Amino acid sequence: MGPGNSNQRDFFLPQSYDDFVFSIVGEEYGFIGITLVIIMFAIFLYRGLKLAKNMPEDFGKYLAFGITVIIAMNAVINMMVATGITPTTGQTLPFISYGGTSIIFNSIAVGILLNVSTYSTQTAGEKWPGKLNAENA
Repeated sequence: MGPGNSNQRDFFLPQSYDDFVFSIVGEEYGFIGITLVIIMFAIFLYRGLKLAKNMPEDFGKYLAFGITVIIAMNAVINMMVATGITPTTGQTLPFISYGGTSIIFNSIAVGILLNVSTYSTQTAGEKWPGKLNAENA
């Protein structure tokens, strides 16, 4: 149909901007749009699990794993609801759906992931140019 030309958004789907935004992405952008959304969440899941694996401490490992899995499972549940596999649950599609509280808490969770990633064993030996540490001071 093309971007902005959805028929289902205006006449059929009740929360098209929130719970069923994945369906609207499929209608407006087609298979390529849906595939891109799924690939982006798969990359997020892969990078989060890789971060959790490379953490030296258990707390950071469990924190990174938990945040990553929660956001990925919210996406999977929303996609299953939008395609009719499961009943409606009210889960938003992270970072895409219209929802103030959802986007705020998902952004906070990603901020925590970024903070945890600075302590990863993969980046421990690297020197960050913008970061002030004992060697740069």
